[in-house]
Amino acid sequence: MTVNGAERYGMTAVERLLLYDTAIQTGLRSNELRSLTRGGSYLDVERPFITCKSGAIKSKKGARKYIQREFAVELQAHIAIKASKAPVFNMPHRTNVARMLRDDLTAARKSWMARP
Repeated sequence: MTVNGAERYGMTAVERLLLYDTAIQTGLRSNELRSLTRGGSYLDVERPFITCKSGAIKSKKGARKYIQREFAVELQAHIAIKASKAPVFNMPHRTNVARMLRDDLTAARKSWMARP
């Protein structure tokens, strides 16, 4: 997948890339990622982190997930115009998240296989 990739399930390629990077860096599951809000993002501090509400986390405890500073800059640019309580990601219906990931993996494989 590239940043110039197709929109899938209502998400741009750039937003999906940010979503996948967030999932990788935090270990958050789909519903936990869906619960993230701009107000729970602390991206301009020395050790940037995002928080999840206690009801969204499997352990039922709130969580603070630290992310890389370089990534925090990208994520901050993405959420800059969102309202405080707005979701960080415009994720598709929960039944389509795995389909979206599979479609992106298929497209990435095709692109990789087409390389000289």
